[in-house]
Amino acid sequence: MFAHTKAACPCVRETVDVCRKAVGAGASWITVHGRTPRQRCQPVNVDAIRTVAQSLQVPVVANGDVTSVAVAASVRRQTGVTGAQLCLARPGRGGLYVLLLFLMF
Repeated sequence: MFAHTKAACPCVRETVDVCRKAVGAGASWITVHGRTPRQRCQPVNVDAIRTVAQSLQVPVVANGDVTSVAVAASVRRQTGVTGAQLCLARPGRGGLYVLLLFLMF
């Protein structure tokens, strides 16, 4: 099952609750950004991503500030996630984004 939702929860506990509900509804994996929309220009909250990953029984993919395979591997070591998602703007393409998913099973 694939479902996409943006649940900008103000605290980690609420994020875990929303993710557990998604898993209960059939989600087979979860992507966690690690910051709220208000924190857009701040570094991701690695501790929050780790908490979510440790709280779920499905694969968790980290998103946010992942700019290379090396950074993806570092995020995996720091958080215990299954993988990391990379999304970068392509200059001169009017906001077009290239999305790559580095899964590390």
